[in-house]
Amino acid sequence: MKILHENNTVHRDIRIPNVIVRKNGELVLIDFGLARYIDNKRYLKEIDYWYLSDFLIHLYYTSYYPDSEIDEEKPWFEELDLNQYERTFLKKLMGMDGEYNNIQEIENDLKIISSLI
Repeated sequence: MKILHENNTVHRDIRIPNVIVRKNGELVLIDFGLARYIDNKRYLKEIDYWYLSDFLIHLYYTSYYPDSEIDEEKPWFEELDLNQYERTFLKKLMGMDGEYNNIQEIENDLKIISSLI
């Protein structure tokens, strides 16, 4: 995503089937069929930030086991076992709790979160 944004492009389809893992463990985006040049009107970096949060939430749900005694539905940020930094990070990616201005801010917060896990 960083390389795309540095080249004024948004992916617009960051989902589990569009991410592969290289032998060295590096994650790589594939399938650029929906990619577009950033025009600061319709195609914005924030689109990819939202898709990234959705991607990460799906990954969190792979380790989610609901409490069988609770029948009420909850939003993901209450249902998943997230610390405050993870919750704020994901909400900020989605634009629900402030927003990121650039990929560097996202990387900085990811480093903090990674150090806490």
